[in-house]
Amino acid sequence: SETLENPVSIARLAEAANMPERSFHRLFLRELQMPPGKYYVLLRLARARELARYGGLTRGEIALRCGFANASTLARSFRKHHGSAFV
Repeated sequence: SETLENPVSIARLAEAANMPERSFHRLFLRELQMPPGKYYVLLRLARARELARYGGLTRGEIALRCGFANASTLARSFRKHHGSAFV
C-alpha cells in the first residue's frame, strides 16, 4: 500500500528485483503482455476502486492514497484504462 500511495519508478522496482531495467520490462511483456508501468497503474486503479467501495473516503482522498495528484487525474486514468467513469 505504501508504494501505491508514494509510487516508485520502474527503475527502482527493477533494482529491487535485482534485474536490469530492460530485462525487467521484457519479463513483464512476456509474462503479463503489458509493460510494468501499465501494470503498476492498474494496481493503483484497482486499489482506488476497492477504497471507493469500502473505504468511506472522498474521491480526493482516494486519489492521494493511490498515488494520483487529485481526483481529476484519477478519473482520467480510470477512464483511459477501463473505458468508464470512476466508480
